[in-house]
Amino acid sequence: VLRRDPNNVAALVLLGNSLAGLKDLGEGIGVLGRAVQLEPEGPSVYANLGVFQLAQGDPQLAEEAFIRAVAVAPKSADAYLNLANFYRAVHKSKEAEATFKRALEVEPKSVKAYDGLAALYMETGKQTLAEPFFKTLVEIGGDERARIALSGYYVSVGRYPDAFKTLEDLATSPKY
Repeated sequence: VLRRDPNNVAALVLLGNSLAGLKDLGEGIGVLGRAVQLEPEGPSVYANLGVFQLAQGDPQLAEEAFIRAVAVAPKSADAYLNLANFYRAVHKSKEAEATFKRALEVEPKSVKAYDGLAALYMETGKQTLAEPFFKTLVEIGGDERARIALSGYYVSVGRYPDAFKTLEDLATSPKY
């Protein structure tokens, strides 16, 4: 594809991802840098670049890439989610929390944002703050994964009767 169209951004991103997968992060970053030049308003290109920069050990450049993705797509929940997950990865929990909440402002029924907040609160020892997010996942997702996660939450905080009831409801539901 790149031989026919050297400015094909999707092909450049694929090549960059392939190079990174082959452990050539520097070359992958270079290819993604070219993709960014061709499509400076593409949030997914910045997100890919941020992942590679973090993997290469440069969290400052990675953060700049994720922030740039949000700047070019301020109405994209995915851009906020990528930035929030970056903050989780580098243990900036306050920034992660605020960014997950911003993603929910953009997309109020974002399963990924609720899931991210629940996980963040569990990771940071704020289990009581996680419960409403697990419950909302059950309400908006309604699938067995969300119910199992809620029951796991109950087990982790020693609320075994609630865990049992959640699993019993799952087991007896005609939906499953």
